[in-house]
Amino acid sequence: MSLDPAYLNDLATCARRVYELHDDLAQRQARRTVDLIFARDKRVVIGLTGQLMASIALSLWLGAGVVLAGLAVLYVGALSSAAWSITRMQQAQARERTESIDQAVRRAMATCPPLDSGAQALLIRLANLLAIPPTPRSLAMVQATLGETLDRPELHGWPFLDDVTALVDAQNGRMLTAPPSF
Repeated sequence: MSLDPAYLNDLATCARRVYELHDDLAQRQARRTVDLIFARDKRVVIGLTGQLMASIALSLWLGAGVVLAGLAVLYVGALSSAAWSITRMQQAQARERTESIDQAVRRAMATCPPLDSGAQALLIRLANLLAIPPTPRSLAMVQATLGETLDRPELHGWPFLDDVTALVDAQNGRMLTAPPSF
């Protein structure tokens, strides 16, 4: 069955929205990872600085060698912590999406299987549900529609639906762990 050009345009718009949301969530996760890396690095440097301050305070009783040892520990510890942070940052950057949003939309449209009217209706319902802001109820409706869509044999292996599933799972996890907004 040939697909209507307007339907294909709507499907491409939905795919773009999904991949934009996916990219936004990935960027938020990357920022959170960076914040956690720097928070750990800050705690290490604060501990090392406290150790240096203690060695300075004890220098009257233990001598100047304690201060030099404290400086050496601070220097080695700060360098080690910086090297660890740089390695973790590189690992976080390596996990980022290499495919652009336009490429992902083109891939989704190119791999779209032939659709009958029932599958088209399910995808329209899914696109409409994805267009509304996520709430616990809307996410439950999206998950139900997504499950119904994945049960259709002609849509079962479509990678775009796997990406939608990953997005919905990430949104659901974020909804459950996000602080309430007033």
